[in-house]
Amino acid sequence: MLITVSTSYVLAYLPVLFHFLVYFIKLKLDRSLDVGEESMMIAGNYTKLLYVGGVAVNFFLYTVSGRVFRKQLIQMLACRRNTRSVVSGARRRGAASDI
Repeated sequence: MLITVSTSYVLAYLPVLFHFLVYFIKLKLDRSLDVGEESMMIAGNYTKLLYVGGVAVNFFLYTVSGRVFRKQLIQMLACRRNTRSVVSGARRRGAASDI
């Protein structure tokens, strides 16, 4: 699961990094790349969208592949507390004092 999540994160972040490098080179070398400002802004918006989408995909990857994550998410959404461990602990203490 960790490899899948890490790979999806890297794949979503690489276009952002590439866009940043192209933009930085364009600023430093000034006119070495024949790329218009409008196309750089459009490419920047798409890479940011891809990055945010990659982060959103991580949530679904955790949900699909993580049993503990699913269990905790269901408990959180249902607003339930883990009362089973508190009750069973009280029963064990009560049983020990009866001896």
